[in-house]
Amino acid sequence: MEALLSLRDEIRTYSGLFSRSLLLASATAIFMFSLAGFPPTAGFFAKYYAFAAAVQAGHTELAIIGVLTSVVSLVYYLRVVVVMFMQPAPASETVVRPPWSSQLAMAASVAGTFVVGIVPWFYNLAVQAVQSVFHY
Repeated sequence: MEALLSLRDEIRTYSGLFSRSLLLASATAIFMFSLAGFPPTAGFFAKYYAFAAAVQAGHTELAIIGVLTSVVSLVYYLRVVVVMFMQPAPASETVVRPPWSSQLAMAASVAGTFVVGIVPWFYNLAVQAVQSVFHY
C-alpha cells in the first residue's frame, strides 16, 4: 500500500506499472482510453453527445475545436499508457497489490465504463431521470 501512496503525478513514476500490478495498469489504461474517447467506452459517447449537441445548436466551430483538443489530449493519454506497459520498472520498485476493496472498486468502474459505452441507452435513462427531477 505504501507504494501506492508514493506515486506522484509525474509520468515517469508509472514506468513498469504493468509488471508491478497488472490490475492497476489495465484499469488505468482503460480509463485513459475512455478519456481519449475510444469506443466502446463511456468517454466516446460523452464526447459524441457533446459534439453532436454543439453542432445541433449551430456551433460547428466549437465542435471542431473540441475534436482538435481531443486529438491533442490523445497524445498525452497514450504517452502514459506507453510508459506503463513499455518501459521497465525501476529496480527498487516492489509489486503492488491493492486491497480487495480497491480491486472491487476498480472492477466496478471498469465494468461501468464499458457498460455505458456499449449500451448507450443509459443516456436515455439519464435524460429521463433529469427530466423527471426538473419536470421538463
